[in-house]
Amino acid sequence: MPTFSSYSDSRLLDLIRKNDQQALQTIFDRYWAQLFDLVFAQVRSVDSSRVIVQDVFITLWLKRRNLSASNLWDYLYADANCRSMECLAERVKDLTEEKVMS
Repeated sequence: MPTFSSYSDSRLLDLIRKNDQQALQTIFDRYWAQLFDLVFAQVRSVDSSRVIVQDVFITLWLKRRNLSASNLWDYLYADANCRSMECLAERVKDLTEEKVMS
């Protein structure tokens, strides 16, 4: 019997739609480092990068039943990229507010 790590992304997506936590763990193990590197390259903060990537996987699990993604990496990449941009926008907002207040 194949192990979860040998399953395709589409098979893992099917399994998490059926509430399989081991499939989610396999997806996490497969993509965590790549997503972290992507996010860190944008936000340049280890703590923020960890939180963003964690949130990507939490959201994947929370939305699993209605997930319409056909390409897992594209879905994860898009979510992580969007969250990175939101983080940077929040930083700009904070810096702007600080500058106005000073």
